[in-house]
Amino acid sequence: MKLTNISKTLFSILGIGILVLACGGDSGVDPNKQPPSITEGPQLSDALYNSIVISWRTNISSNSTVRYGTQSGQYDLSKTEDVARSVHEVTLTGLVSNTTYFFVVESAAESGSAISSESQFNTLKTLLDFVDDGWQEYESGNYSEAIAQFKGALNHVQVTNKEFGYNGLGWTYAANSVDSLDKSRESFDAAIQRSANFTEAFAGRGFVHLAQKRYNSAIDDFAQTLELDASFVFSHNSDINANDLRLGLAEAYFFKQNLTDAQAQVDLLDPGNGLDPGSSGTWVVDGVTFVTYAEALLAWIEKLKSVT
Repeated sequence: MKLTNISKTLFSILGIGILVLACGGDSGVDPNKQPPSITEGPQLSDALYNSIVISWRTNISSNSTVRYGTQSGQYDLSKTEDVARSVHEVTLTGLVSNTTYFFVVESAAESGSAISSESQFNTLKTLLDFVDDGWQEYESGNYSEAIAQFKGALNHVQVTNKEFGYNGLGWTYAANSVDSLDKSRESFDAAIQRSANFTEAFAGRGFVHLAQKRYNSAIDDFAQTLELDASFVFSHNSDINANDLRLGLAEAYFFKQNLTDAQAQVDLLDPGNGLDPGSSGTWVVDGVTFVTYAEALLAWIEKLKSVT
């Protein structure tokens, strides 16, 4: 619509800009008073076993808060940084490794606040987390997965405690369904190299040496284990204990033709066995009479193997 000359004169006198009037005037909204909104994120970075960085963006400057916890919808932990900014970055520390966390981010300004929907993250495993998971798989008979977990421990960036990964591999490789005695022995060697008094590694290697007919080495390892712990019990299978080590010693001594020391171990395991190398009348095991003392002694060892 065309303006009349009178209207033009009036606008000129009042100093009102025609364009402003034609556009409907100022809305009256102060852009600096609008509440924040999250325009990007949250995003995760630099995840470790005990820390993580969470970042996001807002349309205006506001503070930064992360609320988090280990149960969905329950955020009993929080971290706030009271610095007004539009690019937000909060580092959470002191986290528990190998754990799922649920979180929301929140940004607040004088004009209001914005909060995200729930997200989640997982902290990384420590070396010992891999070891623990490996033993769980071992105890369940999942040997392939156990090996994968123990190898994960060995590949971890942590440089300490790797002997625990090697020990786990040693026992797993020695399991019947895996049957890799050379790999088992090498793993036990590596564990003992890193921890000179690693009782479980000595015990495990002793059984491997015995299976491979390395009798001198088996004797050394079993004796070392019992010296370190006379009441040894394998922590991941209580059926393997000091009696099994003594029985292993008896067998190793026997096949080295050291019958005296073999008999000494049998006497410890069954003091009432009654076997006497100088009396053929005692060369009887479960009603079977043997021609030689050595045969009777071996029969006692085999009997004890079936019940120990």
